[in-house]
Amino acid sequence: MMKRTTLMALAGLVLVLSGFGFHRKKVKSPEDIDSDYLFALAAADRFLTDWQAGNVGDGLSMASNKLRAAHPNGFLDQYLSSDKNPKHASFEVSNGKKLPDGRVEFEVRLYEYQQGQFWQGKRPKPSRITLVRTSLENWLVDDIP
Repeated sequence: MMKRTTLMALAGLVLVLSGFGFHRKKVKSPEDIDSDYLFALAAADRFLTDWQAGNVGDGLSMASNKLRAAHPNGFLDQYLSSDKNPKHASFEVSNGKKLPDGRVEFEVRLYEYQQGQFWQGKRPKPSRITLVRTSLENWLVDDIP
């Protein structure tokens, strides 16, 4: 009798546990990415490379209408220009996420240095760059760090 009860309990447990695998909804992990993420990341890299090199024309061509409207009167030209001191040295892009409105946002650190001087210090605080899709594979910068 005890053997039969034990076997039935084990069979019930197997049925219950196997049912969990069939009814579980797959939850997206923070490591899951899609083509939107990839194209937005590529656009962020291109824009920030233009920032680093001081390529004003190429950088401006990647600015969305919203970004242009938010920063009138030559602000974006000055932001992208590398003619001033401190110089644009480098950047880091990390921790991207897709926003509910479909835009993609990345954490960014922008590095600058005083030309002709040795520099040592703390890493800059992280900021954000946000990109908006204009077509299947084309993304523009919507907010700048």
